[in-house]
Amino acid sequence: MSVPALPPLMYVTSRRLMGTGPEIVDTLAEALWSLPPESVLVYVREPDLDGLALTELVRAFMPVVHAASQRLVLRERVDIGKFVGADGVHLPENSFRPDEVRQLWPSAILGRSLHDVAMLASPGDVDYVTLSPLFETDSHPGTPPLGMAALEEARKSKVPLYALGGIDEANATSVLATGVHGVAMMRAAWRRVAPL
Repeated sequence: MSVPALPPLMYVTSRRLMGTGPEIVDTLAEALWSLPPESVLVYVREPDLDGLALTELVRAFMPVVHAASQRLVLRERVDIGKFVGADGVHLPENSFRPDEVRQLWPSAILGRSLHDVAMLASPGDVDYVTLSPLFETDSHPGTPPLGMAALEEARKSKVPLYALGGIDEANATSVLATGVHGVAMMRAAWRRVAPL
């Protein structure tokens, strides 16, 4: 099943940056309402949350995301995604096989994290991939960045590719100019609206 065209932006959630209480929903709403409809895919990453806490967070986010005419995927938890009516799931590099997820949830937007350009040759049955880290990033300290040169090879990807890692307002335009599908942001997405 094909999904509607994917937006050029991906916003990756981080409770550390957005807030840990009810203000997290306000932070999300403020960020999304400042954007045109259909322009961002919200990726609820939050790997440290247990099933119940993740379910509650995504349930709180879903009405805000859909009211802003955006879409939401969550990290790995197919069961929670289907249960709460999310738009899809994003698989870490060493997670379920994409074809297994497709069998369980054929209509899902299905993404996958990659950290090596060579993996782009066979990403599996996914709708998009993220390639990271492009630049140095606080979320993966000590991980060598792939750099802009990696995007030359990445442009050959057969699926839409979001560049991720250290992308902000200063470098997003040059990253998009390489021909990648989009950019994924964590810190830059929430910096202007986070109550920190």
